[in-house]
Amino acid sequence: MRNDPPIVGHLSDLDTALSTLEGELAVDSEFHAERRFVPELMWIQIADRAGRCVLVDAQNKTLLAPTVAFLQTRDLILHAGHHDLALLAPYGTIESERVFDTQLAAGLVGLGYPTGLGPLLGQCLNLKVGKTEALSDWSCRPPTAEQVHYAAADVLHLHKLADVLRGRLSPVPLKQAQSSLLNENRYQRPDDTLWKDFRAAGVLDGRGREVLRRGAKWRIEQARQENRQPRQICSDGALVDLAKRKPKDLEALAAPRNFSKKVRNLHGKALLECVSLALATPKEDLPPTLQRSHHEQALGALLGAWAHHIRHTTGIELRLLLPDALRKALATQWANGEVPQFPEGWRRTSFQKSLQDLFQGRFQTGIAGLELK
Repeated sequence: MRNDPPIVGHLSDLDTALSTLEGELAVDSEFHAERRFVPELMWIQIADRAGRCVLVDAQNKTLLAPTVAFLQTRDLILHAGHHDLALLAPYGTIESERVFDTQLAAGLVGLGYPTGLGPLLGQCLNLKVGKTEALSDWSCRPPTAEQVHYAAADVLHLHKLADVLRGRLSPVPLKQAQSSLLNENRYQRPDDTLWKDFRAAGVLDGRGREVLRRGAKWRIEQARQENRQPRQICSDGALVDLAKRKPKDLEALAAPRNFSKKVRNLHGKALLECVSLALATPKEDLPPTLQRSHHEQALGALLGAWAHHIRHTTGIELRLLLPDALRKALATQWANGEVPQFPEGWRRTSFQKSLQDLFQGRFQTGIAGLELK
């Protein structure tokens, strides 16, 4: 069964195949993401602890809703599960409380984040899993024997990997942390805030920030409509150039010799409308500056040093413990004279007291960095 899992391509075979699977299930998917806004789901692999495995042909859309309905009733193990859950979301919501994510767990016990499944299997189980089929054409039907073996291997080892990671996770409230982090990864940011990710956003004037805000929002909407990646619509550099120069006609738009003629011809009018609307926006409605005071920057650096101390003592990766947006929010609270406080959840439960010790000056600089006095 391990080497030759059944392939379900018809709805009439689905219930029989899934009924063979018992207990907690390992789940993975194969998809094509290249040059698409929404990755195209190709296969769903499901395995139980006994090594029984089923491959569901996700190109047959009639199989997806009943497969997800089946998964909603089980506890699941995934790796980098937010990708799989996002692809399955149109067919039903799988609650994060039912998911153990091995990539997140590895980040909570000092094994790095994000760590790929292959390296993690090597570290924890001394297994070497080939990745030669990872970028193969998963749309081919029937799949090759190599593809079937590769797809099955991605789920057949997840139970043992989860067992190892669960054994190392006692220092933190695992269930709460896993669920919270998985939800954070699943969260889709509002289109209106994407402009903040541009490095140049911090040096633009108010009108420039508004041009960039409108341009980034337009680009993501266009990419979603065309099912293409945003940078295929218009490069980051072109949007920043638009925000800096604020051209008012097509001739001015295309003035720099490195501005794409294709972008000008296809989207020039839309880009100029972003500029026009930004220039007409009342001053009080312009996006606020992203520049932080020197005091806030210093406090952010201090919070980063504290996070390194926590990482050293617990193994929790910095990107999970203190994401950049959270660090900035805590620094702003501190700069405003407030006690920096984690939002409700696992970080507050586990580390709020230590954060308060930092605020109250109970840390000192030592050879290894920050240390409690």
